[in-house]
Amino acid sequence: RPVLEGDNIYSRHTLFLWGAHKSEISPVNGTALLGCDSLMFTGEEAEEPKHRDEIEIFKYQCSQRNGGGALYRNYTDQLPLRVFRKTKGENGVSGFRYDGLYTVIAMFDDSGKPRSELSTKSKLLSFLLKRNPASGRTRYSNRMMLNEVWDVIQESKDNSRRPRGGGGGGGGRSN
Repeated sequence: RPVLEGDNIYSRHTLFLWGAHKSEISPVNGTALLGCDSLMFTGEEAEEPKHRDEIEIFKYQCSQRNGGGALYRNYTDQLPLRVFRKTKGENGVSGFRYDGLYTVIAMFDDSGKPRSELSTKSKLLSFLLKRNPASGRTRYSNRMMLNEVWDVIQESKDNSRRPRGGGGGGGGRSN
């Protein structure tokens, strides 16, 4: 089923079952090798916006082992990620709504210094994420459907894994 940007509220488990966020536990879904494809933003430290489109940029903090490596890959490769924001519906039920595509625009160490490389000295990393525009003019816009975003992410992953040169191979599985 498609998960649509906007006012629909989904449980974390539903997003997991539908494949929109593939980690039932971690708020960051991804690896340092492949990057992050989705993030569950609880925003408990932030004030709840009055309108859903008020969040343009937000800060997300994590350790290098608990999501920082994956977000760093998105930062260096400028890959978009889906953001699901915790919210409360009109009926009082809490859940997550798809907030759109975001790009990691900056990374800071635990002392607040901007960084372009990961450091083993930093215990806590901060990432600034910026909402991608709603217009279709950019490669990763919020008008793209979820399956289109997934295809672009998979295409970039496949291209990075494909062996150079030589062709042909028969069947079988390659790693």
